[in-house]
Amino acid sequence: MAKNLILDCASVSSAYQSLEQIVQRSVDDIKSVFNNFNLDHYSTINPSDVRKPGEILLEQLMDEGCEIAQPSEIYWFHATRVLRTDSFIDGIRPLNEQIERIWNDLFTLVSEDMSEFDWKQFRGNLETQQQGHHAEIYRNRTMKNDNGPFGLLVREVAIRPEESGSVDYLKSPEIIEDICICFCDMYGKDLLELYQENSRRCIVTFTDSEPRTNALHKAIFYLYLVFRNEPLDGCNTCFDGNGTAILPEKIVRIEYLDEPLL
Repeated sequence: MAKNLILDCASVSSAYQSLEQIVQRSVDDIKSVFNNFNLDHYSTINPSDVRKPGEILLEQLMDEGCEIAQPSEIYWFHATRVLRTDSFIDGIRPLNEQIERIWNDLFTLVSEDMSEFDWKQFRGNLETQQQGHHAEIYRNRTMKNDNGPFGLLVREVAIRPEESGSVDYLKSPEIIEDICICFCDMYGKDLLELYQENSRRCIVTFTDSEPRTNALHKAIFYLYLVFRNEPLDGCNTCFDGNGTAILPEKIVRIEYLDEPLL
């Protein structure tokens, strides 16, 4: 029976353990390649080589006799904030299936000061005629039927988004930020701050078995950058469900980065 190979970039340690199995070489052997091969120098003397860094590094591993096996599963990391512990009881849903719950959850934060009628009126205005950058972005996002769910290959990118230029999903999901900014524009109340005070950072690990060659390239580049103590720039790739939900049985773990929700 073929061995189940999982590419898991939850941490540097888990990524090395995955790569050990995939390239069939020890961690020390892999680190030796990283130590002896300098990507910056290689790119300087080979300006015509337009391959991605991970492809070049994979070639170096193969030159050292590594036999590459494709992972049968890849772990992805969905970074977000949640108001409730049951947010993923139905799995991770694309935006068009999640939008009603988002609006209902946000209303609980203002329900003492605002009627349900006024809240629905605000929503209707935002979805049809409110002006402004975030109002337009909100309408563009919600008009799509294939919006997510999304996941990051490298968990550390979610924790340190500034190094890679990634969106800080743990600060607030983009669609919630759009709604909250529009609410502030209309009513002068900082709903985003209220949301952040009442929600908790959360990373949901899920698995997918679709082959992704570039995921292996990115994982190798991630470890190379960590080994060389360089910023995590360009070492991530993303999962896009294209409108298909991640089923509950595909969820590996749910991790709350702050104090537990009550």
